[in-house]
Amino acid sequence: AMHIFDGNAVIINVRAQSKAPSEYPKVLKRAVAFTLILFLLFASLNYYSYGSESKPIISMNLDARKPIVVFIFCCILINALVSFPVQMLTAFAIVENLSIFNQGSEISKSIKKSLSRIIVIVLISLMCL
Repeated sequence: AMHIFDGNAVIINVRAQSKAPSEYPKVLKRAVAFTLILFLLFASLNYYSYGSESKPIISMNLDARKPIVVFIFCCILINALVSFPVQMLTAFAIVENLSIFNQGSEISKSIKKSLSRIIVIVLISLMCL
């Protein structure tokens, strides 16, 4: 479920950062339709392969001793790790509206924002370990 719903917090920021925000609804609909097709295809193949013995979490049907399955689990892990900073964009946008981030030259503003983002991501990552 984490992978299905993790995009909800970042939709607004992705739209705000896009080159053509007016095209965003069309692109979002296509992306959701493509994702839905992939989920249906994967679930159908899983049910075809395992039948009524399918487990609720589809990846748990795979034999974890096989190298390709280890590779798939590593890809899932990498996806969770690299999507974390994108999920934090909403929090960064709120924090960066504080007056401390709007004082000084453009370079100092950029440095403050970058450093605050790095510090928050490193601290939260360390807490998760």
